[in-house]
Amino acid sequence: GFKIIGGHTDSPNLKIKPRSKRHGGSGTVQLAVECYGGGLWNTWFDRDLGLSGRVMVRHAGSGRIEQRLLKIDRAVVRIPNLAIHLQTAKEREAFAINKEDHLQPILAMEVKKALSGSSNGGGDEEGNNN
Repeated sequence: GFKIIGGHTDSPNLKIKPRSKRHGGSGTVQLAVECYGGGLWNTWFDRDLGLSGRVMVRHAGSGRIEQRLLKIDRAVVRIPNLAIHLQTAKEREAFAINKEDHLQPILAMEVKKALSGSSNGGGDEEGNNN
């Protein structure tokens, strides 16, 4: 006879949806994501998050599309949560995470500027910093 032992591990993550750009309030950009795996999602709030995965890249000259692996170890997104001192104990206990609404990360503004080609340093249209 023989014995078989099997195992399975899940790495909970947030998968960015193909059409993921969402505009939030105050000029922020959010990413539409879907939850993968059985994560402890409340531990994802207020943490700096990087990005990794597979992306499709179109070459400017040939128009050819190819697959590339991406890994950004810097903080580029964050899932915000209301500061604990602004909530009552009852509100903290009652907060049930809605994965569709509450886990949409916000793109860091410096990353947004780099992606959009903006160079005004975060000021208004006349270049004044607020």
